[in-house]
Amino acid sequence: MFVAQLKLSLPILGTVCAMGMAHAQADIIAPPSQMPTLDSTSCGVPVWPIASLRKGEVGTVDFVFLIGADGKVKETKIRRSSGFPALDMAAKQGLEVCRFHPHILNGKAVAAWVGMGFEWKLENDATVPEQKWTAARQRAAGGDAQAEYELAMMYLSLRNEQPRHEMERLLKQAASKQHGAAQLVLGAMSMMPPGTMYSADAAHQFRIAAEQGEPVAEMIYGLLLAHGQGVTQDPQKGIAMLRRTHARGTNSSGAYLGATLMDHAESPDDVKVALKLLQFGAAQGETIAYFKLGYAFETGQGVQQDFLSALNNYSRAASAKFRPAILALASLYERGKGVPADLVRARSLRAQAASL
Repeated sequence: MFVAQLKLSLPILGTVCAMGMAHAQADIIAPPSQMPTLDSTSCGVPVWPIASLRKGEVGTVDFVFLIGADGKVKETKIRRSSGFPALDMAAKQGLEVCRFHPHILNGKAVAAWVGMGFEWKLENDATVPEQKWTAARQRAAGGDAQAEYELAMMYLSLRNEQPRHEMERLLKQAASKQHGAAQLVLGAMSMMPPGTMYSADAAHQFRIAAEQGEPVAEMIYGLLLAHGQGVTQDPQKGIAMLRRTHARGTNSSGAYLGATLMDHAESPDDVKVALKLLQFGAAQGETIAYFKLGYAFETGQGVQQDFLSALNNYSRAASAKFRPAILALASLYERGKGVPADLVRARSLRAQAASL
């Protein structure tokens, strides 16, 4: 889930500063005077996947974005990976909501490609000067919610369990002051221990963060409502919330809205809308979109049943280590659907899924 948040602090070619121990750089690559330029005030906030943070995964991912005449990102391609798919996807999701001043040609705004790099850089307790810790503690002791949140993220970056109680205390203090990011992280943390996935406590924290306007929390809470995870199930309310987050341009919300509509479709029109959202999500590399398209092709939901297409979509989702997709692939190999039956391959896939 999400841990450390990053935000742009300077316009156009500025540095992306970290809250806590993360640092990042976002640069437009050699933009001519009339090429698309970044409106930094519009940017999303890439959030650090908690598993990546715990493992100390770092790296730089380079993108090229197709910027439309309206200044919105229309298409994204990864030019160079960070080496970690989770970090690539998190950066992609955070930056795709950025708005640009479009390319001007003959006095008119037109679509154009532009490059952007994003670096995930993690410091640890051995490299952080003691005075930085002292300053952070002093600011947090003053009761400032943002300072409490930043210090909590510093403790989390130590990547051990010793400061966990202090980190949680700081987050709870910040959350009690309606700090949305702290509430989001508390929700994520409550899902970490085995057996607590989608717990009532997690749902509660996500609800509070959503009420404070955190778009990611709003999307997650919509999903929990739709599927009855940690909260009384209310598919229509959950779908309505997902529609709002999608209308706001929240990253991945279209793919999750499509997936949820497929699960709770009440009419053929719902299925058509869901498929369009999933197809667009798949074009953007969304794992959940690949998985749900695979299921649609396997079952013939809204499309002609096609086991080969199901296999291809499941394979793409499985490449992101998405456990349900790996199990779905195993089932196809066991039954010989879309591929010759191969029980050895099926057993290997199930073992891989069990290890995740």
